[in-house]
Amino acid sequence: MTTNTDTIEMAAVLAQEYAQLPDLLDRPGTRAVMLAGSKDPNAKVTMILFDEYGPSFVVKIPTTRPAARVVRNEGIMLERLSALGLGAFAHTLPRSLGYLNANGLPALVATTLEGVPMTVSYHAWRHTARRRNVAADFRAAGSWLAELQTRTARQSEPVTFFQDALASVSQRFPDLAELALLRRRLAAGAARLAEHSTPRTVVHGDYWFGNLLLSGDSVVGVVDWEGGEIAGEPLRDVARFAVSYALYLDRHVRPGRRVPGHRGLRADGWGAGLAHALRGRGWFGEVVREYLVATLERFGIPGRLWPEVLFAGVLDAAAQADHPEFAAAHLSLLARVLTGTVPASRAPADAATAVLRVIGLNTPASAQSTPLDGDPLEPLEPVGPFEPLEPLEPLEPLEPLEPLEPLRPLDLFERFEPPGPSEVSEPVEAEAAEKPVRKTGGRCKPSAIEIVPVPARVPADTLITPLGSEISPHTSEVSA
Repeated sequence: MTTNTDTIEMAAVLAQEYAQLPDLLDRPGTRAVMLAGSKDPNAKVTMILFDEYGPSFVVKIPTTRPAARVVRNEGIMLERLSALGLGAFAHTLPRSLGYLNANGLPALVATTLEGVPMTVSYHAWRHTARRRNVAADFRAAGSWLAELQTRTARQSEPVTFFQDALASVSQRFPDLAELALLRRRLAAGAARLAEHSTPRTVVHGDYWFGNLLLSGDSVVGVVDWEGGEIAGEPLRDVARFAVSYALYLDRHVRPGRRVPGHRGLRADGWGAGLAHALRGRGWFGEVVREYLVATLERFGIPGRLWPEVLFAGVLDAAAQADHPEFAAAHLSLLARVLTGTVPASRAPADAATAVLRVIGLNTPASAQSTPLDGDPLEPLEPVGPFEPLEPLEPLEPLEPLEPLEPLRPLDLFERFEPPGPSEVSEPVEAEAAEKPVRKTGGRCKPSAIEIVPVPARVPADTLITPLGSEISPHTSEVSA
């Protein structure tokens, strides 16, 4: 709903002489690509304008007046971020360049950032099925957040975003059937978290992996600052990344099938991956827990409160989501997790104890005494009939090769018959008499080579030297 104040501020924005977006798009040489749309009731359309050097500007176009209010708030947030003096870190943030007039609504123009959205790798083949890939994503997101929060830290105040989120969903969904259950089970955990404080820092407000740009294993840009705050609770962004990452683990799995790489996880309903994380199951639950514990300890908060942060993140997502059905789905999922039983064989004992403590239940005896020996293997699903393979195209006949010339047979063991003395001695002596004598080292030697008759049969263990001497294979002595 747009108030009178909103209308006055919007009129003030549009009263300025902004260029018309259609005029800019009609200019010769201008190229535009629609980057993303939205199914939200108050959707925004994002476009990239190109010049001859590549992407130049990003234009966010509202489709309704409430959406225009959000776009205007993002522009203000980017201007305030630019004024903070973040040094080299500012290169990871877009800058506001002004507005265009899009059918009477302000379209924000901002600078582009280099990088590949994390969604590209997230949805790649089996990316989320491998622990090292998922752990690298959490490290990258956590490192960027840590630097932002360190650079923009202000005074410390109590952590109230759990309590604030619970109050927001109570106000937004007063008739929700699970509301009483949520308030009863989560109130104690929210109070425990509020006993601790964190510095107030810059908050993105929608820190999910779709807004993160990567280069290698590092976050080099973060976009979409519609819900940003200059001084907010840093744990909001920390929890939002974990919740959003878990939510789509089963995105590419058919309903009822096992999610590859995650033992015990099936695509059995909306938010199956998120429920998997909330219960601390499998290696993915360990990655989420390590990420949250590291952040809490960085702020001086006990790491055992990681489940409170994760539950608060689900509530905060429901409170902030624009689409009401999407928001209500978070709450229904959370209620199912709270009323379910966490088997000790499915989760480490400390994770099961922590989750049950958040929802106000006593730790079951099985969680206290049953060690984790590994998740039980589930029976393999039968493989469905394979589709018949398409027949291969016939290969072209090879050209005939030219016939090879026949090789002369070689007999290595052919008996060697030495020439007789009458055949060799006389011609060689005559030839030696005709050849000149050369000088070598002051001594005169004939050029002729002495020919020694070789016996017809040579013993197998005797070597023949050029001068006819015999070398025994068992000694180094030479006999003439």
